[in-house]
Amino acid sequence: MTETVDITQKFTDYLHIKRLKATTIESYLRDLELLFSFVPQEALASVTDEQMREVVETLRGSRPEKSVRRWISVIEKFFDFCITVGLRDDSPMYSISIRSDPNCSPQVCANKLLAIPWEENFQGYRDAAIIALACYTYIRFTDFRLLTLKSFDMAQERINLSNQGSYPLPQVALQAVGKHVANMLLNEKATMDTAMFVSKAGTTLSRQAICKIVRCAMLQLGSIDENCNPNHLRGALVHHPHGAPQGNVSG
Repeated sequence: MTETVDITQKFTDYLHIKRLKATTIESYLRDLELLFSFVPQEALASVTDEQMREVVETLRGSRPEKSVRRWISVIEKFFDFCITVGLRDDSPMYSISIRSDPNCSPQVCANKLLAIPWEENFQGYRDAAIIALACYTYIRFTDFRLLTLKSFDMAQERINLSNQGSYPLPQVALQAVGKHVANMLLNEKATMDTAMFVSKAGTTLSRQAICKIVRCAMLQLGSIDENCNPNHLRGALVHHPHGAPQGNVSG
């Protein structure tokens, strides 16, 4: 419980650092109280996206949609903060919404991103592969740096990550990652142990760099606001009929 109290206090301190108005901070804390009325405070680190969807649906049955959307926005920020301070590895809010506009759901956004006509060069192949893996797997952006060229198994149609198991890839993702890997191997300095995602200078991309690539692509769509969170895309198409099957991680 002490850890939960600490994270709540840290979030409050964070809001003060951002110089939000006192009334805004009070509103945020009331939203946290509402969250804790559904989710035991000691369960913050383990609450799932399915449980949070149930909470949202319950709220929609008793509150105006505008109020629910505002609450979702605040709780998204809170769980993102929980990730920043190490309480969680991901957010249970990622699969709920990218923004209030239903036409910009994670699934709609993912399909639009995959339809972008990427340039046929190093950067284009790389960025398309990043988007495909973000949409069709639950690989954390921080773990993208662990992927090497040998992580891609074209024959088995999978991407393998040593600390998470393997992810089946649908045809769209296979093509995107396959083109990138093939292009990488054209470089005489590349080996199967070479990092899959690198800069033009050859350095492994950091989590921040991966997120920036995804976010910039999202902004290209024009219908996503500037505060869009790249993490909303993770696994957006895992249950898509032409995407990876349910139970996408195998040991």
